[in-house]
Amino acid sequence: MIVRKLRQIAGIASIREARLLPRPGRVLVENGQQVSANDIIAETLIGRQHILLDARDLLSLGEDSKKVKILCKEGQRVKAGEPLLQIGGVPPRTLRAPQDGRVLLTSGPQVLLEVAREPVNLEAGLGGRVTEVHEGWGAVIQAEGTVVEGLWGNGRFDTGTIFSVLEKPTDVLRPEDVDVSRRGNIVVGGHCQDANTLKAAKDSPVRGLILSSLNPDLIPLARRMPFPIMTTDGLGKRPMNSAAFKLLTTNDDNGATLFAQEFNRLRGHTPKVVIQIASLSGMEELEPARLLAPGDKVLMNLEPYAGAVGVIHRILSQRKRLPNGIRAYVAQVNLENGERAYVPLTNLELLP
Repeated sequence: MIVRKLRQIAGIASIREARLLPRPGRVLVENGQQVSANDIIAETLIGRQHILLDARDLLSLGEDSKKVKILCKEGQRVKAGEPLLQIGGVPPRTLRAPQDGRVLLTSGPQVLLEVAREPVNLEAGLGGRVTEVHEGWGAVIQAEGTVVEGLWGNGRFDTGTIFSVLEKPTDVLRPEDVDVSRRGNIVVGGHCQDANTLKAAKDSPVRGLILSSLNPDLIPLARRMPFPIMTTDGLGKRPMNSAAFKLLTTNDDNGATLFAQEFNRLRGHTPKVVIQIASLSGMEELEPARLLAPGDKVLMNLEPYAGAVGVIHRILSQRKRLPNGIRAYVAQVNLENGERAYVPLTNLELLP
């Protein structure tokens, strides 16, 4: 039996997106609160540095370090300006915490302080309503819009307005397609073949790229780009599937959020773009994982049918030998072009 999570390519849907900090912090929203995409919903501090405070730096020549009194305890959290070490005398001399932090170690006249280096603000990412609060971590936002899930992402996130340069699913994105006129846009393009296109997008700068596919040699460069990049149909040279093409080329100038998280089926992480629409009727909740069945609309993700969309006519109960010699459980699929194909169940993505 093959269980498939629905590959979400939906024109009308209700989305629930968990927005979580990389480490515990402070949540700034409440359950039921309305938020916009750029609202800060949680904050924390990441990255650590260590500061060694040594009272001997304040001692005069010949003074005994035994005069130093430690005013803090290991593990104690301290505020900037709080006294940590004191040297007796009139008046007493004090060493204070240079910034907020935590006392890691005290030893003789020394205190080792761990301080936060970089604040992190977590944006809602979607305009909608807070439906769950995960104390210390973030919240779940419910919103409405168009959803297109992809197969590869570079791990980044941003918001912008959609602009499509695609005329047909087999197009190749060129450097001139992402010139300075595309500044601030999430650009929908075709296959990305060369590094110059990514560099032009960076110089523009765009807010994100949605590609049909990406030359695998460009993966290291794509991961270094400061904006999110998602492919709808994976790596290699592949056309954009018809379902994604239809939705992404008919939403110019609509606001969108591109979550280009790295694909991880086991953890449920999928790159996706959410195009928000102010008001929707006939909205449906996104469907959970389930068994494939006759009548399901599916997307094929491997050659020779990569990117093709069809409907399952029947699922064979016995393994079938394929042209490459492999025996596999397959479905008989009626393709949009009228052709009928036998496709391994593992090569099918479930569509709404």
